[in-house]
Amino acid sequence: MDFCAGRQTNPLTYFLTLHVHNSLLPLCPRYAAWEEEQQEFARARSVFERGVDVDYRDQSLWLKYTEMEMRNKFVNHARNLYDRATALLPRVDQFWYKYTYMEEMLGNFKLARQVFQRWMKWEPDENAFSAFAKFEMRRGDESAARAVYEQ
Repeated sequence: MDFCAGRQTNPLTYFLTLHVHNSLLPLCPRYAAWEEEQQEFARARSVFERGVDVDYRDQSLWLKYTEMEMRNKFVNHARNLYDRATALLPRVDQFWYKYTYMEEMLGNFKLARQVFQRWMKWEPDENAFSAFAKFEMRRGDESAARAVYEQ
């Protein structure tokens, strides 16, 4: 069944289509970058979305997609992408680091703290807890930093 169109197709055709899409996946970021250069952001997003639909586990694709959004000051789009990426791939620490860094640089300290708290529910490694504690120290909240270290 073709999940996008909702109609029945030959399973062999479906798998061949997936294979073709997977072999073209490395071209997605380059084509999207070209669309971005043309100031065609909706088309660039469409290209990235098709790539993510084919392989949502491709971390570099997610990162390039969010970087494109941030480069062009589409902060809410980038925020939505980080939300999706962390929901689909919660064990990929790089998404969490970049998401919290983005929010901190934007001055959204409350949201950055919420992202850190969501991340801590996944019980990441010590470096993540250390990053959270350092964030709290930069904010001047030593008691919160101490509480993070006690977790």
